[in-house]
Amino acid sequence: MVWNSDTHYALGLYRKIGWILGIWSPDFGNIFSNIRLAFVIMLTTYMCFNFLNQLFRNDACATVTEIVDIIGYLSGGISVLIKLTILITHQNSICIIVNRAIKDWSSDIIDHRSRSIMLRYAGVGRKIFISQAVSYCIVWFSIIYNRFPSFEYFRNYQSNSSSAIIIGVPLWPDCWIQTDISMKYYTAMFILQSITLAVINASFCNFDCFFFGMVMHLCGQFQALSTNFEYFHEGGDREYYNHQLIKLVKRHRYLLKLANRFEDTYNLCILIHVGVATMIICVTGLVLLDGLQSSDFVIVVDMASRIFVTYLQLIMYCYAGEQLRTEAMNLKNIIHNSSWFDMPLNTVKEMILIIIRSDCPINLTAGKIFTLNLPNFISIVKTISSYFSVIRLTFKKDI
Repeated sequence: MVWNSDTHYALGLYRKIGWILGIWSPDFGNIFSNIRLAFVIMLTTYMCFNFLNQLFRNDACATVTEIVDIIGYLSGGISVLIKLTILITHQNSICIIVNRAIKDWSSDIIDHRSRSIMLRYAGVGRKIFISQAVSYCIVWFSIIYNRFPSFEYFRNYQSNSSSAIIIGVPLWPDCWIQTDISMKYYTAMFILQSITLAVINASFCNFDCFFFGMVMHLCGQFQALSTNFEYFHEGGDREYYNHQLIKLVKRHRYLLKLANRFEDTYNLCILIHVGVATMIICVTGLVLLDGLQSSDFVIVVDMASRIFVTYLQLIMYCYAGEQLRTEAMNLKNIIHNSSWFDMPLNTVKEMILIIIRSDCPINLTAGKIFTLNLPNFISIVKTISSYFSVIRLTFKKDI
């Protein structure tokens, strides 16, 4: 399909990252895309098995903070593998969703009001993508920078000095690294883990931001439809009313089907994300409480920042579900507040049916179990807070 400037603005960033990872849906089936996707899967699978193997061999040597990092990396890798499997299974549905989004932007019948609404929602998705990408890049760079050997080490290594000690690799605790490994093996390990960390970060960024961006696109479509309903009665006769109403009803049905397809495609991915995020918050919270008991404020600040970031990711998903539900149900209010009393009787009766259909909410769910909205996000926060309160009391009793 034809890409114009608006399409590049709304979908260009998702396309670039998706192309790099081989998961840009219109390229599914392309041999080079499949090679890139296979590389991502093999690299992530290797990381997960490598972590599990090292955990069984060196489980007791890592510090508490390093154990939290290991759990985060391992759960993140498994989450990426499961999401990739789900996306490959639903590749036809995702391709339809993306192609229809491209078609919406390339359509010649978009009026000025609809275009401004779509651009506003696309801007929200774009800002979230840029902020997430910058955050992941900062995290990646800081990890690589902190673990990169100093030039002093290389001088000591070349002179066979006993002070030449490996200071670490990006993903492993220091105690997992053998002190007598060769320089070539260490260099290969460092590069491989750096690439693996970059792939994991890019995958998470693409999954989260593409989901959020597509939901924002749907929100823009529903709001544009509501605006068209608000102004469709301006001018014209009975035949004009009927013609415009038929177009809007077809568009409404099209958006409802697209939203349901989106929910059917992504509900398992959302379930995996919510489950992993909740587990990370609980594990990190335990370490946070332990740090508070021992007055180790370095650990407290580190763990608190991780919980805060994880909550931000959760609220992004819940906000997307809340916004989509609100925009889909707002149509009935627009129709109710329109000048329906000036319209023909048959048109009014048909609009009543549209109001009835709009009463059926569109919900994004986590595995058809948990509805993504702000009240449920608050419920998650309250539940986890209660869990932390019980654990804190348990720590006090042990003391």
